Amino acid sequence: MVSTSAKPVLVTGATGFVGTAVARALIATGRPVRALCRPNRDRRNLAGLDLEIAEGSLEDARSLAAAVAGCGALYHVAADYRLWVRDPQAMYRANVEGTRALMTAALAAGVERVVYTSSVATLGLHADGTPADETTPSGLDDMVGPYKRSKFLAEVEVRRLIETEKLPAVIVNPSTPIGPRDIKPTPTGRMIVEAASGRMPAFVDTGLAAICWRKSRGAWASATSLAARTYLWPRFFAASTRSPAAGRRKCACRCRWYGRLRAWRRSGGE
Repeated sequence: MVSTSAKPVLVTGATGFVGTAVARALIATGRPVRALCRPNRDRRNLAGLDLEIAEGSLEDARSLAAAVAGCGALYHVAADYRLWVRDPQAMYRANVEGTRALMTAALAAGVERVVYTSSVATLGLHADGTPADETTPSGLDDMVGPYKRSKFLAEVEVRRLIETEKLPAVIVNPSTPIGPRDIKPTPTGRMIVEAASGRMPAFVDTGLAAICWRKSRGAWASATSLAARTYLWPRFFAASTRSPAAGRRKCACRCRWYGRLRAWRRSGGE
């Protein structure tokens, strides 16, 4: 019998900002990694990495079954992450239906560990402004926009499979990601680019906390170890707190950084 550590680990979204950080963290531990990649997707983030490529997409259930076959663990990081979308149903197909199909395929393949990457967007907020965590209640009516609603519904699907099918999954709820290799960039990275270039004249009071992927990517490995040790279903892991105060600190920090950048530009960039 092949041990779990010798089996490949499937990472979805490995060409993206967060997924490549998770893949690199796994490779550093010596685990064999298989990356699910869309055909013709920009793969610069995978250049030079010792991993296996499995072509497929969240909209193609057959490709998901083929990709997860023979794997000992699954890190589902891929998602359609856009702040605005012309066709919301496309986002639901990828984030909700795709997640359901992938989790079902993982169960059929006998995958022993699953780490599902949800979002801080699915967490509730306390009326008194104190930090929220994964135990703070929320509902679909609290979710604004297709992205948040699709991530909430996807998490509901994972929780349902945990409860009804004993899916060996841990859910992580990361917050605003920043760091290297955001080559697209993501909507989060675009905000920083626009602030740095002077195209963001204002900001809103929000409820997110920024986290650096170089320091937090080990949380995914910790989540897998938690599932291996305790088999608690469902078990959640929040990669940051969510509170309006944290959002204000993030915006203030960004504005201070932008001010320093403008001063540096005025000085001639020296």
